[in-house]
Amino acid sequence: MAKLRVDAIVSELELRGARFVDGSDPSSASRPSDSKNVGIGEIRGNLIRNLAALDMVETLPWDEWGRIGVSYARQTGPDFDELMDEVARSCATDDEQEVATIYARHELRVPSTLS
Repeated sequence: MAKLRVDAIVSELELRGARFVDGSDPSSASRPSDSKNVGIGEIRGNLIRNLAALDMVETLPWDEWGRIGVSYARQTGPDFDELMDEVARSCATDDEQEVATIYARHELRVPSTLS
């Protein structure tokens, strides 16, 4: 059987510490006041969808609930930054109970109309 060799160039944005960069990594490094970052709403939406997935709830990439829509419109404030930091920290842990606790918040939980 022939062996296949694959060479890949991986950027620092794709991997850190030999692991996949999940939604929790870029969100804590980005703020809406950063004029160079036009995709903060997308990062936050992906972070919230990542939280749902960690709690075993499937969503689609275009699903919006809670404050995702206003985040896309860049109409959130420091309180939402703090919430996203908390979500990012929870997503970065292996603590299923911590993920379940933050996901249980009304503003983060996927509504029954989507799940």
